[in-house]
Amino acid sequence: MNNPQSHRTVYSKLRSGALISFTARYSDLVIQLVVTAILSRLLSPADFGVVAVVTVIVAFFQIFSEAGLGPAIVQEANLTEDDIATIFNLTALLGILLGSLFFFSGSIIAAFYSNAVYERIARFLAFTLFFSTLSIVPQALLRKKQRFAMHGTLTIAASAISGAFSVFVAFRGASYFALVYRSILSSALLFLFCSIATRLPIKTVFKTATISRVASFSTYQFLFNFINYFSRNLDKLLVGRFLGAAPLGYYEKSYRLMMLPLQSFTFALSPILHPILAEIREDLPSMFQAYLRLSRLLALVGFPLSVYLAFCSKELILIIFGSQWLPSVPVFQILAFSVGFQMVLSSTGSIFQAAGRTDLLFMSGFLSAIVMVGGTLLGIVTHSLVILAWALVAAFGFNFFQGHYLLLRRALNSRQYPFYREMRGPLIAAAVLWIVLIPTNFFLVQHTISVFPSLLIKTAASFAGFMLFCMISGDLRLLLTLFR
Repeated sequence: MNNPQSHRTVYSKLRSGALISFTARYSDLVIQLVVTAILSRLLSPADFGVVAVVTVIVAFFQIFSEAGLGPAIVQEANLTEDDIATIFNLTALLGILLGSLFFFSGSIIAAFYSNAVYERIARFLAFTLFFSTLSIVPQALLRKKQRFAMHGTLTIAASAISGAFSVFVAFRGASYFALVYRSILSSALLFLFCSIATRLPIKTVFKTATISRVASFSTYQFLFNFINYFSRNLDKLLVGRFLGAAPLGYYEKSYRLMMLPLQSFTFALSPILHPILAEIREDLPSMFQAYLRLSRLLALVGFPLSVYLAFCSKELILIIFGSQWLPSVPVFQILAFSVGFQMVLSSTGSIFQAAGRTDLLFMSGFLSAIVMVGGTLLGIVTHSLVILAWALVAAFGFNFFQGHYLLLRRALNSRQYPFYREMRGPLIAAAVLWIVLIPTNFFLVQHTISVFPSLLIKTAASFAGFMLFCMISGDLRLLLTLFR
């Protein structure tokens, strides 16, 4: 089953879904940037660092609450109303159990970090954990039915309302609790909105057969989420414990800004990739061809963007967060070099899921965790955020290769060469931007240009160099095809 009609159907759905998802994601991104910019001027780096520690621990508990059930709902072809009600009842029980456990674990967190304020924050954020667990099923149903516009609209609404409230209470002197209230309100509103949109069936039913059906898929997904948590969050936990709240605030802000392109581009694609490609789960050649096109596009954006962000790191930090966040600049400048690798790699999870190979997804996550944890420990031992950032960039590069080996050779039964052939052009585009921005940056430093004009000049030079490369290489046609 490898026919042009199948390809056209998949590409058409991916394009229309991506357009909707991008629109929603970028709208939400604008809201988050505005709210973060305001809060960054009202709150201190230590305020952000204190909340970041507990938020990371909340994310750990969310691994157990999600238990791989969301992707399993999307992947499972035939789910009855009783099946859905059973899975929701399971998530409700998990939400109550884990929320209660987190509520009473605040004293342990406070003792570990030698700061009593963590206990109070943990008790509040237990409600975030509860509501986010409840929203797993209704959000998965929206993705399964490919109602991407509805899901995006509801996410934006929850983000806007909670963001406005957090700014209001920050002006009233709520300090770091402005961030806590934002988290609780956002999760509660998203659950409420999605439940209404999906007409979530509420029944007193619990079918063990339903749990058994989704267990084989969701178990490996859960194990991947579990191991991925440590590879993504151990750095923040250890920086907060051994280097302090303020360094964690600087590091967390750099890491979050580095993740924005991923959240706004590839994370917008991931929710639509799985439900669309799951429809052709038996047609691996078509899935491989779709991934080649997708990876080329992601690389064409990601690798040049890495160079741009590295050269514009100081301007972006000053404009978005303010001068008090200047110590974040060196860390962000280094982490920016990982954006290209991460943008391409982040889409592989959806392909593993659509191909039904969450076992390989777990294997890739396990290998990733080993190198990520090793890099984190190196940075902590040396007490250097710069060394930590370089170690993580090297780890992301290694994971790019091992992840694609498992995806292409093992999951899709395809050759790797066509994929790496698609990477040549984007890497050359990144080199072109590097050549353009070196003299541009030298000129701006020599003439002490202020922040806003400096960013505009670098942006214009980057855009001109990128478009010139695309016209010469023919990649401009790829970009135009995407927008058409």
